Amino acid sequence: MARCEELTRISCYTNFVLNLLESNMKNVTVTMAEDALEWVRVKAARDNASISRYLGQLVEQARARDGVYERSMRAALKFQPLAFPKNTRYLSRDEANGRADIR
Repeated sequence: MARCEELTRISCYTNFVLNLLESNMKNVTVTMAEDALEWVRVKAARDNASISRYLGQLVEQARARDGVYERSMRAALKFQPLAFPKNTRYLSRDEANGRADIR
């Protein structure tokens, strides 16, 4: 007959694995310098998180920032240049910056 400790450990592990599978999370191995690992350990401990969870959050934050940048860039590229009449003279760089009379 199995001991109570063994049943609890198996039950907890099963729930942990099921939660991972349901949330589409994957396990990865990360290689880093010893000092970087120490920094991550401290940061994770301060956030009351595991190293794995802390690194996952860092990646998600970077991904979100990247997504914001991509959406902003696409929106900016949709702008059409201003249309000027055909015989309009463009300003020189000095004229545009108000420096034409300085020289």
